[in-house]
Amino acid sequence: MAMYNSFGIVSTDGYAAGFERVPGEIAAVKRIGNLNPPIARARENVGMPFVRETPFGTVWISDKGGALFFYDAVKEIKLDLPKGWTVDGYSGNTLRNIPENTVILLKKK
Repeated sequence: MAMYNSFGIVSTDGYAAGFERVPGEIAAVKRIGNLNPPIARARENVGMPFVRETPFGTVWISDKGGALFFYDAVKEIKLDLPKGWTVDGYSGNTLRNIPENTVILLKKK
C-alpha cells in the first residue's frame, strides 16, 4: 500500500506471541517494516506525489523530485529524465540488476 502513498493502521498486538490473523501476516509486517526507512526518504524527497503504477511497482513524481518503487526485481531499466534530474546513487540513466523491494530516489538539481 505504501508504494501507492496509502498508509493503513497495522496492529501488532498478537505478533509478539506468534499469532497471525491470516497465514503469512508476520512475514508481511516484517517486509513492510524493512521498507519504512526508504519510504520515509521518498516522502521527504517527493512531498505530495503523483503516483503511477508501472510493470515493476510504482513511480512517485512531483515538482520536488521522484521515487521508483520496485516491488519486483528488474534486470535493466532505461530512464528518460528531465534536464537537471539525476538518479540518486547511480551514474547515468540505465539501471541494472535492481532487487525487489527497492526504492530509488530521483533528485532535481
